[in-house]
Amino acid sequence: MVVRKHYYKCDVCRRPFFFEVDKPFSTKCPVCNVEMRFVDTYDCDTERAERAKNSTPYDPTKDPKSPYYIPVIKCPCCESRNVSKIGVLGRAISFSLVGLASNKIGKTYKCNSCGTTW
Repeated sequence: MVVRKHYYKCDVCRRPFFFEVDKPFSTKCPVCNVEMRFVDTYDCDTERAERAKNSTPYDPTKDPKSPYYIPVIKCPCCESRNVSKIGVLGRAISFSLVGLASNKIGKTYKCNSCGTTW
């Protein structure tokens, strides 16, 4: 169903207001009580707006094809998300102290819950 609406804007509080053409309305701002400025008349598809309001919003961080995708890093042992990245400095210090027996060589992340490195 298409409904025609007038679009008014208050110059004082800068809030937009939409009024149906067929129903009586006041051109005074309900917040500031000053005369509002007429902007335009729109055809509003109420069924489409209701469907959009009831649908789940698209989250680009959950879509692997999106450039905004943020992968969730979990510990492979305990599946905790409390992980931290092992820095270059941490690996260099571990290698200089322990040598090739260091457990941080070739590892990228460390679980802060169970201590696993991978």
